[in-house]
Amino acid sequence: MFTVDLPPLRDRLEDVPILAEHVLQKLRSGGRKQVGALAPETLAALRGHSFEGNVRELQNIIERAYTLADEGADITPDLLPEALSSRAPAVGGPGDSRNLRSAMESYEAELIRHALERHGGNQTRTAEGLGVSRRTLIDKLQKYGIR
Repeated sequence: MFTVDLPPLRDRLEDVPILAEHVLQKLRSGGRKQVGALAPETLAALRGHSFEGNVRELQNIIERAYTLADEGADITPDLLPEALSSRAPAVGGPGDSRNLRSAMESYEAELIRHALERHGGNQTRTAEGLGVSRRTLIDKLQKYGIR
């Protein structure tokens, strides 16, 4: 038995584009839709992130963007979580007192709002894009007070 020391992703940001494209390719091959490429601005935003969650965090970010992307559209920075932009601090950052449940609910509500916007308010298409039933979407809309 031997040990392999793998540096954290934040110390090897040059690997981010390759890993992100790999995750996107896996989603395309097993997914219900085909999306375009990772836009250069998206890759720049990803390379500028610290990735405290390492490769799993990158995978979750790409999966979220894939879910929100329209069929055939490129993955643009507006599909990335706010934590990757200067608009909002990262969840769990210094001074963030939210617990995991409230952070997850906040993320879920943001994901639903964004998906509704991308689908012009059409609940059926939004539910399909998010991979949930329309009934589940309606329950979540009521839970979060989203109109």
